Amino acid sequence: MEENIGQIQQVPVQNPINPTPIVPQAVPPKKTNKILLILVGILVVVGIGVGAFWLGRKSNKPSNNARLVTPTASGPTTTPDLNVDWIVYNNVYGFQFSYPPNYKLVYLDEGFSMDYPVLNRKIVWHVNNISYKDCSGDCPIITETSEKKLGTVSATKIKGWIGDVGGSVAQSFIGYEIKFPKENKYENKYVRMDLWELPVKLTPEEKKLYPPGRKINQVSSEEEIIFDQILSTFQFVTHEVAWKVYNGNGMEFMYPPEFKYDGRYIIFESPKIMIYSSPRMSDLLDECMKETSVEDRGNFIIKRFTGVTSGEICERTESTRREILVLPSTDIYAPGMSFWYFSTEGQQAELIFEQILSTFKFN
Repeated sequence: MEENIGQIQQVPVQNPINPTPIVPQAVPPKKTNKILLILVGILVVVGIGVGAFWLGRKSNKPSNNARLVTPTASGPTTTPDLNVDWIVYNNVYGFQFSYPPNYKLVYLDEGFSMDYPVLNRKIVWHVNNISYKDCSGDCPIITETSEKKLGTVSATKIKGWIGDVGGSVAQSFIGYEIKFPKENKYENKYVRMDLWELPVKLTPEEKKLYPPGRKINQVSSEEEIIFDQILSTFQFVTHEVAWKVYNGNGMEFMYPPEFKYDGRYIIFESPKIMIYSSPRMSDLLDECMKETSVEDRGNFIIKRFTGVTSGEICERTESTRREILVLPSTDIYAPGMSFWYFSTEGQQAELIFEQILSTFKFN
């Protein structure tokens, strides 16, 4: 900051001229006293200006004591405006949360567990059989934990980092661990959601930017705030609340709300799944699918099939295609439900199938 200081002009003082002075009636002020007063005034003005200049420069410097704005110990406090098109995610395990519309949700491709969807390249979640407290072996280093309240759900917020182990890039993370509630079929399991410092799957170009031995940085405060906002929407829900109902062709079942029903097929893109039901046996028989197992579930029969590529008719069949039929008995193929997917996405697809099957019944 600059301070403009105007120059103070000294006005000369003239003594009156008396050609015949007798005895002066008053003693005029001395010229030296006036000059001294003017100089003192100039010094005062200059001092004020210089002081203001340095004070302004100091106030523009960043303070070493500046603090990032973070949620209080009681939990995420910034409530997202869900009216601004936030997207609701429902999980087959029966929990849901919302996330910003500019965050892209994908599933990690082949070579990774399909239990790990990825949001905005940095946020992942999965279900664990044990708590982070019971981890053994190559476990992340935990540096900070705190108890949080996400609405009616209790959670533990975790901060830590991982090293250069098994080809991983050393980095920090922020996580939430949430235990399933009692009387839930997964009551002994834990939901874990993590926000990583770096993208979960780096491109070859990105890997060059993060060599082994790199300095680990903290997750940015902006990303942490949005992550806390996402977690503030977390809740456990029942399928009756979150899932859609299909009722037709002599059967009824429920399916996740992300699936699309086009009037005949129920479709999901990631993992790629197609479900359809039919009252006719001909719609459920495919000569390019080979039966691999039969399972009696009491109220219905489960038959599993794998793709066949031999023969002229089946040579174009995708060998990784899998199909599961839900049938009234081993000898009757109609009415029935067909659930097909690809083996490369088998883990996630099978999990979804079991969740749907838990709601299935023949009318």
